[in-house]
Amino acid sequence: MKPHSRGERSELKWDGIIWSCRAEGVPLWIGGTGSGPDERMLSIAKLVMESLPEIEVKAARFLATFLKDPRSWVLQEVDLAAEAERQECDFLLVLSDGVVYCRCSVGFIGKTPRKLIMEIS
Repeated sequence: MKPHSRGERSELKWDGIIWSCRAEGVPLWIGGTGSGPDERMLSIAKLVMESLPEIEVKAARFLATFLKDPRSWVLQEVDLAAEAERQECDFLLVLSDGVVYCRCSVGFIGKTPRKLIMEIS
């Protein structure tokens, strides 16, 4: 897994649809309303970001079980909003490769990867 820039952070902002910020150098999307982010999602986001290196490794291993050719993955975003809810997951890690543009979302329930959603372009 290719490391992304760590340490970059921004404040949570409401864009009229979703709460977002940058945490550990990646976009973080959190569901909620205009009055504030969803407290449950915010709690999960904090736990995810505290364990991000471990969770990234789990996501890459999970992807390797489906994709037989070895690839390097780059974390693009962490989704704790509508898409994670649609996929019936606590959160999604969205990763991409740098060769054939392949974007994969690995859905987690707790700290266990449970679902793979792939987009290839």
